[in-house]
Amino acid sequence: MTVRILTARNAYLSPSPTHSARKYMHAAATIISANSPFSPAIELVNGHIAFEAVTKAFFAVTGDAMVEINGRKAEPWRSYTLLPGTRVVVDGNSYVSFHGLKAEGVSGKVPLAPGFILSCATVNGEFTAKRLLAFKVPVTMRIPRGDWLDMIRRLQRHVALAREAVERGAELVKVRVGSREFEIWVQELA
Repeated sequence: MTVRILTARNAYLSPSPTHSARKYMHAAATIISANSPFSPAIELVNGHIAFEAVTKAFFAVTGDAMVEINGRKAEPWRSYTLLPGTRVVVDGNSYVSFHGLKAEGVSGKVPLAPGFILSCATVNGEFTAKRLLAFKVPVTMRIPRGDWLDMIRRLQRHVALAREAVERGAELVKVRVGSREFEIWVQELA
């Protein structure tokens, strides 16, 4: 599976969070794109990237980002499945990761440019619309508190539990408590 870069400004392929300015945001993007937390990601430093999926792809965006998929506004801090020909634009201070993104032979950050081809894993039907709901970072986990390694362990556990809830047939619902809105998984027990 490949993704073609159409335009890029202040966008870098970073081989792991240890090379990135915001380690937790990098790792969070890789976790919600179904990768290891130490996988590569694209780092935008007040930057811009536009890309096109050449084949079906699964990707995630974290950070302070403006995201558009085929001209429609989308949310950061979550994952999406892209069909071939889908175009995505991301602006801001953020991280973009693709399922199975490879950065072989890259020892530091590499600036991205138009025409750059990213190699990723092939995606089939494993990331359905309902399963995608499990691959997002809750609002309460978007700002790292304490050690970033502890935060990524907590996020990995959260995503694993959300995936289990989806597999058991739970539904994601929004609940308002006072002035705050929360998302919770609810499963009917027989």
